[in-house]
Amino acid sequence: MNRFLVVFAGLALAGCADIDAARKVQDPDSRRDGERTVAAETIGLGAGAQLTISRGVEITLKNNPTIAVNRAQVEHNEAVLEEVNAGYLPQIAFTGDYRWQKSGGAGNGNEIGSKIGANSGIIQTHGGSVTLNQMLYDFGKTDALHRQAYAQFASSHAALASAENDAVFNFRQAFYNVFKQEELVLVGEETVRQFEKRLEQVKGFVEAGTRQKYDLTKAQVDLGNAQLTLVKARTGLTVAKATLNNTLGLASDPLYTLENPGPAGRWDMTFAQAVESARAYHPTLQSLILQENAARAAIDAAIADFYPQLTLSGAFTWGGSLTPVTWSSFLGPVVNWVIFSGWEKTGVLHGAVADLHQAYANRALEEQSIFLDLRNAYAVLEDAQESLKIVSLTVQAATETLDLVSGRYQVGKASSVELTDAQVQLATAKAQEIQARYDYEISIAAIERSIGGARKP
Repeated sequence: MNRFLVVFAGLALAGCADIDAARKVQDPDSRRDGERTVAAETIGLGAGAQLTISRGVEITLKNNPTIAVNRAQVEHNEAVLEEVNAGYLPQIAFTGDYRWQKSGGAGNGNEIGSKIGANSGIIQTHGGSVTLNQMLYDFGKTDALHRQAYAQFASSHAALASAENDAVFNFRQAFYNVFKQEELVLVGEETVRQFEKRLEQVKGFVEAGTRQKYDLTKAQVDLGNAQLTLVKARTGLTVAKATLNNTLGLASDPLYTLENPGPAGRWDMTFAQAVESARAYHPTLQSLILQENAARAAIDAAIADFYPQLTLSGAFTWGGSLTPVTWSSFLGPVVNWVIFSGWEKTGVLHGAVADLHQAYANRALEEQSIFLDLRNAYAVLEDAQESLKIVSLTVQAATETLDLVSGRYQVGKASSVELTDAQVQLATAKAQEIQARYDYEISIAAIERSIGGARKP
């Protein structure tokens, strides 16, 4: 008896602790990392701070809301697993009641028991029961539900790793895009300065009568086009910074700076090796494989539900007036078999089969998507490598051409059209070089995401 009381008290205290923890979560101030929008200063990104890639990855993994959603899903599936595991343990229930009872009508006899008042005719009654049920055998239904819940739990862990993997890639991509847009802004500013300088020169030439007014008009138009390109580059930089802040879990525009990580090293993994690694480690694919396992277990559970369930049941009940009290008790096996459920069980089985077909298709879709992502990433990587070789020479050639044409223009041997073309070609070549350089960086980040990255399940 004493042991029973100790166990009962322990269960009650554990339940109180869980309830207290749940109540605390209802308070908005108890929100965890990723469940609230943080201020830049609280994560060390106030004015004058410098953000490195490693620090950015750390902040992203801590504050990204998508990761927080997936983390909560892991906890939910863990709770479902607890619910399923309860099927292996005995279920104990207690009921009790206290009533004031009065009867009347033809043929009603005088009731015996403790009355409320001498002549009220109201009898005090009470009753209650303690029941015990322990599942003995259910043709593997609980086992199947346990396998299904565990597979869902493991799948959510893999989905969490996938969310972390994607968040890290999105941060790295946004990080490099900010650098790319900053360099494009610098190119745009330099181009505008060149066209402003040229406009001033043309004004002098026109006033001196050595150039036509057409050259002045064209110089003004060229400057306007360069200014428009600069405006677009600055807009792109604003968007890139906002995107980067979003990956960090921010809803503000803090004035931190970025540390340039330097050029990426050479990427030596072959495409075939990357595909093999992706099939083994890509967290989304692993999550879908586990979803298949859960769907198979659901079919086993649906089939087991067609068969009876054997349970050990026992109860102790009492009732009647306050005195005397009658009681009864029983203990023994009980068979529960729903022979016909209006095709409900058949519908559940058909639904489980359809879910498995869907799981198969989702896996095939993800395998094909990963292959396509890798193929595109390697294509961009190879294109960027070749482009870097070419555009570096193009920039050099365009610089020399502009110097030559500018000299010829000064002495009246080159037209304004030739000079404009040379300036535009140099600006375009510089932009292409910047684009190729950061395409290379981002393609490596994309490959690392596809092969599982550092966030493998």
